[in-house]
Amino acid sequence: MRPTTCLLALCLTAPLTAQTNAERMATDRYSRSHDYDLLHQRIELRDFDWDRPGFQGRVTVTLRALRPAFDSVVLDAGALLAITEVTGPAPRGVPYRFDHVRDTLVVHLPRAVATGDTVRFVIRYRGVIANGRGLTFIEADSLPPARPRQVWSQGEDDNNHDWFPTYDFPNDRATWEMIATVPRGYTAVSNGRLVAERANTDGTRTWHWRQEQPAVTYLASLIVAPLVRIRDRWRTVPVDYYVYAADSARARRLFGVTPDMIEVFSRLTGVPYPWSKYAQTTVADFFGGMENVSASTMVDWIPEARAYVDRPWYQHILIPHELAHQWFGDYVTTANWAHMWLNEGFAEFLPGQYWRTRRGEAAGGDYYLDEYRQYLGIDQRRRMPLAALGSNNIYPKGALVLEMLRKRLGDDRFWSGVRHYLRRHALGVATTDDLRQAFLEATGENLEGFFSQWVYRLSLIH
Repeated sequence: MRPTTCLLALCLTAPLTAQTNAERMATDRYSRSHDYDLLHQRIELRDFDWDRPGFQGRVTVTLRALRPAFDSVVLDAGALLAITEVTGPAPRGVPYRFDHVRDTLVVHLPRAVATGDTVRFVIRYRGVIANGRGLTFIEADSLPPARPRQVWSQGEDDNNHDWFPTYDFPNDRATWEMIATVPRGYTAVSNGRLVAERANTDGTRTWHWRQEQPAVTYLASLIVAPLVRIRDRWRTVPVDYYVYAADSARARRLFGVTPDMIEVFSRLTGVPYPWSKYAQTTVADFFGGMENVSASTMVDWIPEARAYVDRPWYQHILIPHELAHQWFGDYVTTANWAHMWLNEGFAEFLPGQYWRTRRGEAAGGDYYLDEYRQYLGIDQRRRMPLAALGSNNIYPKGALVLEMLRKRLGDDRFWSGVRHYLRRHALGVATTDDLRQAFLEATGENLEGFFSQWVYRLSLIH
């Protein structure tokens, strides 16, 4: 009993100091530990069952051990995935022992490997489509808007492990391939470059996409639907709009502003659009848009001509918001979800800079005034710091804080800091303090007070 008594005495005499929100954010306490570096995944899906929504999956995982005596791999794998087999790589394909409990898959390696060694294995499984858990199935309807049958994914925050085993947290990056075999007349849209498309003897069609630059796995995506591809281009980069055939005549008027937005964002950030293509694909019953790397998913609302008299929300905010994420959220990603404002704040800020660049200061002012009204409504319901786990006001407040910072520093110094931040953390992850440090290094301005007041505390913008 004496050791316990001594420890208790020490605890009672030591000063108790609770961490501030800024201190919690700086310690990286919300980041997840992992003992391997996920390198590459080859994700193959086929045999989509449209009556009882499901599919057959095979994922080849390649990773690098980050600890000695590495003898087991812990992956995220949804409870609805029926894992049938785990084997070593071809040609031998030796079976590996595995345990799948709830959302965790443990693969036991046949022998322990050393730090830095590469491990590769293949997982075969049957997936079930349970709407809202990774993949969503939409049945066709005959009444307007007469949407076709379709399947789409949604990975953020941590839903992609519900349709393929992976490491499902943003503090690691990997490359991947998405190979989907779909029914006749259907298109499969995914991330990266389309490397192959072939017709099969059974009437199906296989689409092979390759994401060649590392990204976080919540940005992996797949859409399977009968779609029309409308081609566009920014410089040498393909820009594609995938819509239903019934919407194809109206799509270019809506999405045609995209190349110019890419041009403006590339110039402002100093980073030319960083991916091999940019696709925007419309789907049914989606909540708005999602910035899957190089392939944003968008709600299937295509406005009529009369809507353009009053700047349709879709073109004014949604398209530039999801595009801005290709830099802020995809090219540089929050290290954990407590710093989510770095993704959403910049994505909400940049549309205002686009309209300011193209239509003048008044247009930019109108945009941020609307953001301020939204901010106040959210703040009145509950006030939270901008940088905090579960913060409720990261969109409009994030945009407003960045606009305040731009006005404080001036355009030259502000964009110098942003460019330094993007280059320093290119194809990596970042925290709020990384942004503050980038401004310090680029401009010499110590913004500790600004970040303390507007990012970490409960300050009201007025």
